[in-house]
Amino acid sequence: MFKHPGSFVIICMLAVAARAAEPSFLGSWKLTNSLAELTLKGDGTGILKSEDPGKATPFTWVKTSQGATISFNPAAASAFGTTNLFIHIGPRNELVVKDSREQTTWRRDDGQTRRAIEQLLQLSGVDSYFAQQNAMQMASLRASKTDVPEETWKKLEQQMDIREAREELIAIYEIHYNLDELKALNNFYASPVGKKELTTHPSMIQHMHRILQQRADQIASTAAREISPQKKKTASRESHTGS
Repeated sequence: MFKHPGSFVIICMLAVAARAAEPSFLGSWKLTNSLAELTLKGDGTGILKSEDPGKATPFTWVKTSQGATISFNPAAASAFGTTNLFIHIGPRNELVVKDSREQTTWRRDDGQTRRAIEQLLQLSGVDSYFAQQNAMQMASLRASKTDVPEETWKKLEQQMDIREAREELIAIYEIHYNLDELKALNNFYASPVGKKELTTHPSMIQHMHRILQQRADQIASTAAREISPQKKKTASRESHTGS
């Protein structure tokens, strides 16, 4: 079939390269500015996690000439208000998801955003502040509920793991910052001026409170001086009227 043995090898290599260049739907995708997550697996199944913690809906999916189609079972379809979702890869390698009502954009979750948030929590001191505030709140609870046994406190802390609360915090960061913004913040806090900001910020906040308190005191004393003559005039008028 081929005059030269190398021709077949070249054609096979080109076919493999072309297939590799096709956009892949596989993996996890995050809805922009949301906690929702869409995961497509190689066996034609997937999971849609909504913004409600612990709520996940399975689905099946198949490739089409236009992209791919996600299909839900009847129960899930009634909950979502649609049976199918139509997806394709956008020009910026984002996942475009369409239904009968709207179109949304999802970004691939390759772990970079998670790692950037973890780094930011460390560099900005949020992690240590989070742990400190948790310890203070638990100490305050123990002090206000002296009738609760220590064993109960320990059991409750294990059941309501602080790591779950931290995951909620990470999810909030993920909603408000994209990867580029997280990288910029990390670069800032890792820089000399960023480190200086972290060390001076608490004292600057104290100065701000002191300045505002002084201003409030000046306004209060000035208001008192202006009101005093008015009270005297009012009292004088009342005395004349009474006489």
